[in-house]
Amino acid sequence: MSPRILSFQFQSLFALVALNAALSAQTLTIPTGPLSNGETIVITYSNPSMAGKKITVDIDDGAFPTPNNAKIEIQLDANGNGKAAWLVAAWELAKFNAPDVPEQVRVID
Repeated sequence: MSPRILSFQFQSLFALVALNAALSAQTLTIPTGPLSNGETIVITYSNPSMAGKKITVDIDDGAFPTPNNAKIEIQLDANGNGKAAWLVAAWELAKFNAPDVPEQVRVID
């Protein structure tokens, strides 16, 4: 195999590793397990590339055709970390969505 092909393969591998590291840098943390109607939970978000910005966490109950929803704003600090409280609604479940992270779903008791 020529040195040029090997160099391209290593560059591609490095790009994949860097992309994976960048994607894993963002986190949305919701308490694990079922949530309880009326309890206050803390939602945390971390994304260094959005340091100093305000993000919105969209929460809905997944009802069709018209879901109930809530929006929580989180101000990120200089490191891209922030948190906010949410009073758990009287829904059967809650779906949490924020920028650059996978959706998270929790059952509500």
